[in-house]
Amino acid sequence: MAASTLCWAADHAFPSVNTLLLDHNEMTEVLSLSWAGPQAWTALQTLSLAQNHFSGPLPGNWGSAYQGGSNGTNNSTPSNNQPQLSGLLPLWNSGLASLRSLDISGNQLTGPLGGQWADSGALGGLQILYADDNELTGSLPGVFGDRNKFPSLTTVSVMNNRLSGSFPHEWALPGSLRLLAYLYLDNNSLTGTLPTQWAGTSLANLQLLSLRNTSISGSLPDAWAGTTSTPAMPQLTYLYLDDCAGINGERFKY
Repeated sequence: MAASTLCWAADHAFPSVNTLLLDHNEMTEVLSLSWAGPQAWTALQTLSLAQNHFSGPLPGNWGSAYQGGSNGTNNSTPSNNQPQLSGLLPLWNSGLASLRSLDISGNQLTGPLGGQWADSGALGGLQILYADDNELTGSLPGVFGDRNKFPSLTTVSVMNNRLSGSFPHEWALPGSLRLLAYLYLDNNSLTGTLPTQWAGTSLANLQLLSLRNTSISGSLPDAWAGTTSTPAMPQLTYLYLDDCAGINGERFKY
């Protein structure tokens, strides 16, 4: 039997709702294309679709405001008996301008991690992204460090995916990710070393960095320690490197 569509919230409905939490339910509907209407969810800032049983993909037109059709979403079917959101992350490219927090954890979403959302200003106001426990692949998106496209990110959590490669050089540029406080990258196939340039030039507000069970190698950069009078990463309080077999502890300064 085909799944029904979650049709409520057409144009002009719920004009003042800014938070919509649909996580941890037994809802099995297909997410509605009509939610992309120009007058639908006009105040929405927080959307959680985590740990649910929705069927099909994330609708591409949610981020297009009727400009450009489906934007690359596919119609793949979940592989197990419990329906979940599946398929590639959509190429959202102009809508969802008011969205500040997005939680799409605990689904079967595939493909790269949303660097494509930078096109045409999609999700330009995004502050919090949770995409844990999916099947995301590829590298960490360098564009997240672009101050003109993602200026407000404070939390990025993509634990338990299939991300690989090293840290993007864009994240080490002066002033990049200046508001980012919490970065969770545990249980991915990330490689390379911890960037020396993060000390004093980027990630100035970083408070928590979690890299448990990754393939990061090398040692903690001397530059991260700074000096007694001038700490290089003054806000860093929690650093988790458990089960990183390639980390050399001989030069740890903390």
